[in-house]
Amino acid sequence: MLHRGIIEPDMATLPQPVSTQDLAGLLSFPCSSCGACCMNVRHVPELAEYTSETGRCSKLASDNKTCTIYDERPLVCRVDELGKFIRLSPGSWRLLNRQTCEILHRQQYDSPLEPIGESCCHAGQQSRVR
Repeated sequence: MLHRGIIEPDMATLPQPVSTQDLAGLLSFPCSSCGACCMNVRHVPELAEYTSETGRCSKLASDNKTCTIYDERPLVCRVDELGKFIRLSPGSWRLLNRQTCEILHRQQYDSPLEPIGESCCHAGQQSRVR
């Protein structure tokens, strides 16, 4: 599906590796440090000042997984803090974000996201998306 120039896969066709209950019990969002969310930020208005000519976040380090302004990053980059402003349970909010991570990871690396608790094996590699 195409919406405002962004390709949005049918969420029903994505694998559901974890449940809302699985994510609700965690203390924070289970980021795998793949960097996929930072490699194409051109469609995120809140990150316009950080968007490079290639669409990549200019604050993403050369290892493609480390944020150089992590402690001062914008609210849109802070999954758990942003979730406090959303009318969803913490588990539902994290599941929605986990599904988004799955989409971004597949777009960047053409492979599924790693299981919760595992670091991305692609982190530090160049994206296949240009």
